[in-house]
Amino acid sequence: MDALDNSIRRILGRPRLPFGGKTIVFIGDYRQVFHVVRIGSRAPVVASSLRMSYLWESMSHLKLVSNMRAKNDPWCAEYLLHVGGRTKDTNCDGDIHLPNKVCVPYIGSDNDLDNLIDFCWSLFSNAIH
Repeated sequence: MDALDNSIRRILGRPRLPFGGKTIVFIGDYRQVFHVVRIGSRAPVVASSLRMSYLWESMSHLKLVSNMRAKNDPWCAEYLLHVGGRTKDTNCDGDIHLPNKVCVPYIGSDNDLDNLIDFCWSLFSNAIH
């Protein structure tokens, strides 16, 4: 997000305004958005989060009032609450083992990326029909 902000400021030539004065909409469940920090322990991951960004205070924050997935998939809703609330079992590195039903197997073939895209697209396609 910080890189996006810096790029937009530079492109628009408006270095003093967040996102160059443009309205940007970020969506997502922050419990599901994990930040990638190379060789990072918990402290650097938390420090890289959106809430720790210098941009956080300049944003308007709206809350989701209805989780459409939770209505149709109580298992998913409950699982995400456990993951977000850190009540899901982890290994010694703090990693969570995901159930097989939410994973696409990686078999080391050239088709792995296509399989992942097909899996995600089918979920999206089924959700909108």
